[in-house]
Amino acid sequence: MLVHRCRFVEWTPATVVALAFNHSTTRLAVARENGNIEIWDVQGKWRVEKVLRSSSKSHLRTIVWTKDGRLLSGGLDGMIVQWNLHTQQEEISISSDGGAVWSMALNHASTTLAVATEDGAIRLFDVSQPSEIVYSRSFDKQKGRALSVAWSLDDQFIVSGSFDGTIRKWSATSSRALFSIKMEKTNNKKPIVWCVALTRDDTIVSGNSHGFTQIWDGQLGTLIRSFHSHSADVLTIAVDMSQDAFFTTGTDNKVVMFQGVPLEQQVGGKTLLDWQCSCHRRTHSHDLRALALSDGWLVSGGVDTQLGITKAAYFQTNKAKKLLPYPHKSVLSLATKRRVLLCQHDEHVDVWALGDKSEPTLEPSGPSDTFRIAKLHSHLLKLQPKCRSNIVCSTISSDGDFVALSDNFSTKLFHLTFEDDRVVATNRIPIPAISTGATSLVFAGSHKLVGATPDARVHVWQIEPSHSTPVHLLKSFDSHGDESAPHLSLVSALAASKDGQWAASYNGQDQIAIYNLDSLQFHALLPLLSSPVSALAFTSNGQYLAVVLTTNHVHIFDVEKKEMCPEPDIPSDFINRRELISQCEFHPSRPTILMLSSHGHISFLNLDKTLASRAASAPPRKKQRTQTPPPPPSTPSTTSSPSGLSSAFTDINHYRPLLFSGWEDSGALVVVERPWVEVMGSFPDPLFRKRFGGN
Repeated sequence: MLVHRCRFVEWTPATVVALAFNHSTTRLAVARENGNIEIWDVQGKWRVEKVLRSSSKSHLRTIVWTKDGRLLSGGLDGMIVQWNLHTQQEEISISSDGGAVWSMALNHASTTLAVATEDGAIRLFDVSQPSEIVYSRSFDKQKGRALSVAWSLDDQFIVSGSFDGTIRKWSATSSRALFSIKMEKTNNKKPIVWCVALTRDDTIVSGNSHGFTQIWDGQLGTLIRSFHSHSADVLTIAVDMSQDAFFTTGTDNKVVMFQGVPLEQQVGGKTLLDWQCSCHRRTHSHDLRALALSDGWLVSGGVDTQLGITKAAYFQTNKAKKLLPYPHKSVLSLATKRRVLLCQHDEHVDVWALGDKSEPTLEPSGPSDTFRIAKLHSHLLKLQPKCRSNIVCSTISSDGDFVALSDNFSTKLFHLTFEDDRVVATNRIPIPAISTGATSLVFAGSHKLVGATPDARVHVWQIEPSHSTPVHLLKSFDSHGDESAPHLSLVSALAASKDGQWAASYNGQDQIAIYNLDSLQFHALLPLLSSPVSALAFTSNGQYLAVVLTTNHVHIFDVEKKEMCPEPDIPSDFINRRELISQCEFHPSRPTILMLSSHGHISFLNLDKTLASRAASAPPRKKQRTQTPPPPPSTPSTTSSPSGLSSAFTDINHYRPLLFSGWEDSGALVVVERPWVEVMGSFPDPLFRKRFGGN
């Protein structure tokens, strides 16, 4: 089996700027510097369930959840946004009326949102109604910008921190300041109060730009304890209300744990606590920007783009696990006939031509033989259309002639003209009958485009560049084939057969619908599955559909007979892996070979036993509604047949970390790696830390 190994794709993840658990601790929202918000399912295997895409111009800084599951975000563009988690788009957007939003905090009743803004004021917004965000009132302006805000446990008081080094305690009912605390200068410089928090006994905790974590009496405003816990700015605080503990982190990439030790002395019926710096850990390599703590889970994130997760109760003894930021849904697609690779970035897509191997001078002696490159890869095109948000999805046709992409607001189709392995022209083709963006796009054959929109519809277009109307809508399917069904979750995964006859969609509610693109009819609805779907793939002739679950179980569906095949025999260690399968694809000439790939492994599942008896009794294929053009001549990098895949299960782990793996029409395997060392090379330098024995 010929493997084309690529490392030229310069994909780079974005810094984590904010983290927030929902109230039931089943979802974690991760806001990144590029404007995207990832929604992680933290039940069982941690996985990215969906991605809410804004724009890098929003400069996200803060996110909060309401009790009823709504997600609110704020950024330096001065907008407060409520997100629709079903359509994954902005539902409500309102100006803060005070410039950049630096911090937001929701009261414990989940009715009032406190917002710290650039003009120095704390503004309150009524969010009790799901359909609106209403400005309520504003507190007196401070001299410097307001950077942080927090509510007391009884929702009677608000504490804020500002750029001028002042902490203020406000009455939430009268909107007046009860007292203010001015920080002492260090080296004749005023500290910046980056973060504030309140414990369950209303003790105030603050972190400032001089590396100090300070604890204040919430009634009198006097200093209780001061710790020089960090060597640089303390940027965030996470409080554990149940354990009388809190955690701080900041620019020095250190997470510090503080614990309150009960004293015998009581005041007003409350036991006093003696706060101590318990321990610290360095899980990350660069600055940390965010912490989230809920139901015992502590999560950290920052410039190194990874998530560090640990149980707060075992913080002193156990190292945090790292979750790498590689996308759970591939951002690359392959033109299998022309050998062209499409890579999706936030605001543009790149088109690359794969290199060609030279003819071997000696007879290959084994599967590990390498070949010299006769022709290097080349960058053909950077396609950067005008988009109002980050790109949601993209795909390229098998012949490389068409590229489709979408943001939250529109879907765009481009026709590429090739000449001597170069793109000499790029023309945009309007797509009719769609006025919104797509959540998923895939080509069925070379001249059919299938797209899913936020209204849970699946659209099929025919592309004929030579006609006066180059693109026309063939069919729109509603609600997974059931037009009388109520609102369903949007389609989160699409797959289409290479012969252009079949398409399948997964709607996020464990339902998979199959469509016949020849008759343009809804074909079948698969039985409800036990877990969410992570990948879908048809065989090249469309006879079978592979469904991979987030539990790493694989199901095979006979499309023509509308029946589930016997479940393949898969090793238990594969099922129990923490890594999720992000891609699956059948071999182009051997439909019993299924490739399953994650970020660290490529596995090949031989389905001969599962499909052998069914293949013999398969009905004759129906004539296709449209004929696809013949494939171009094969290139020198093709191979006659795959080798090394005869065993029932083959696992390869020496290609990592993987961004993409896919088959060419010739049977060669294309593997795209993005080594973590190269990713780290794109990060800014971390804070210098003098080490013992170092220079």
